Amino acid sequence: MSASSSVIAPLPAGSIRPDPSRLNGDVGLTSDDREAYLHFHRERNAHLAHLSRVERVRTLPMPCSVVEERSGSSPSRVAMDSFVRWFGAVALQRLARSEIRVLDLGCGSGYARRLLADAGLSGVYVGLDQAEHPRFGSFDCAAFAPRLIIGDVHALDLADVGPIDLLISMTALEHFEDDARALERARRMLAPGAGEVHIVPGEKGLDLWGPHGWRQYSPRCVRRLCPRAEIYRIGGFFSALLHEGMISHANCPQRERRQRFTGVYRRLRACSHHLDRWTGNRPASLYAAVVWPGGSRA
Repeated sequence: MSASSSVIAPLPAGSIRPDPSRLNGDVGLTSDDREAYLHFHRERNAHLAHLSRVERVRTLPMPCSVVEERSGSSPSRVAMDSFVRWFGAVALQRLARSEIRVLDLGCGSGYARRLLADAGLSGVYVGLDQAEHPRFGSFDCAAFAPRLIIGDVHALDLADVGPIDLLISMTALEHFEDDARALERARRMLAPGAGEVHIVPGEKGLDLWGPHGWRQYSPRCVRRLCPRAEIYRIGGFFSALLHEGMISHANCPQRERRQRFTGVYRRLRACSHHLDRWTGNRPASLYAAVVWPGGSRA
């Protein structure tokens, strides 16, 4: 995940300004549309965060330590990868077998299969996306036999995909215009007692990544998508501060301080993860909804 860059194109004379709720941050936005997107979603996120508190939607802090990397990945990416490895390890225990079938919505390069393999899982990995990522076919992960499905989940015939033991999505649902419908169709392929993990940008994500997808999520939004899920907080104040200081608002690579001061950046990233966990991962950069295989986790 990185800050969005927008293609600035003037509106034709006499054109009507679009409804800001219908703006997609993944496509080119004019400067006016970008401002409209940011204003609309700041207000929407604040309102939904308030409703989440009023409705007392329960969220949990990051349940595991973040395993640091030598890469220059963002703090959120490194923390998310650690969370998926942790989820995979617990799922392995609950499934009581390592050979499984995985469906990954919005799979991108398909690197999620390596995270699950790190947790001891193996089997068949089915990735679904709108287009093939250049690295999907060459991604090295012997534990999973890969299969890629290209197309729109709202229209595809998924009858031959299941039965699925784990359904996952990693910062993908915000890119579906109808996220609830996408999940509904994918869940038809689930085997009895299957597990799920879905990671989405939280309200704070707007400050970190700017216009990105159709929306950000509050705990209330996550609860409506996944009524049976445990909801976890990923990230927090310190990693967000680091992201904003060294990554956000960089219009060219030369302005990204993490590229100029790689060693310092990685040390600060490790410190921010420790401080985030110590302070309860608030405010969350990401939320993770987990439905455990076989039912609620003990």
